[in-house]
Amino acid sequence: MRSSAFLRFFAPLLCIIVLLCVFVLTLAHPASAAVTIYNFQVGPNNATYTGTGALGAGGPVFNRVDYSGTSDVNSVADARSSTGVVTPGVSLTLHCDGRFDAGSKDGFGSPTPISAKADDAPALLQNFATIKNNSAAAITLSGLPPLTSFKIVFYGTNGTFSDGTRGTKFTLYKDAGLKTVTGSAVTTCTTMTRFAAPSNFVTLSGTTDPGGNVFAAYTGAVGSEGDFNGLQIQVGKP
Repeated sequence: MRSSAFLRFFAPLLCIIVLLCVFVLTLAHPASAAVTIYNFQVGPNNATYTGTGALGAGGPVFNRVDYSGTSDVNSVADARSSTGVVTPGVSLTLHCDGRFDAGSKDGFGSPTPISAKADDAPALLQNFATIKNNSAAAITLSGLPPLTSFKIVFYGTNGTFSDGTRGTKFTLYKDAGLKTVTGSAVTTCTTMTRFAAPSNFVTLSGTTDPGGNVFAAYTGAVGSEGDFNGLQIQVGKP
């Protein structure tokens, strides 16, 4: 009888203790968000890249960011993941003041195109958006899981020129106003025949804001022009 009374009295208390322990452990070790990769490439006339890029993970699908030549704001809505799954709400907005396409002028001259297979580095790197006059241009990703860790690869080389006379600084920010820096890195712009850091890409990491946004910008680091070929972002930890 005493043991039954003991159990009746302490069993609820033990359950509460166990639940509290589980809650504390959950806070200390939250479940990782599912890993998703999104790839973006400045819209090409010559070649569309399909591959896993410098990130070396995920599928081969890249979203194309087209530049009309009439607007400095270009965007992709409802982006596809690297495996081709359309994701409503996930978007990229790119600011620029021009674009070079391999084999076309677009008012900026005519880079010599390289004949490249779709999974070769030049298919991604020979087309690029620009920002000149020492200005900074914003890159914003939206619609991602909030407060989630990410790794991002920025590609920045001046296509087939790749002569070291450019170089692009990529910076991550905490806010849409681009005031609080959380990380930065610079490409040296010296080759495009293969993926090589920091020649044509750099890797940064951070956490999405409470609204699921990532704020970044690019600007010239060598000379007054910054160049942007595309990016890959891996959201969530493997």
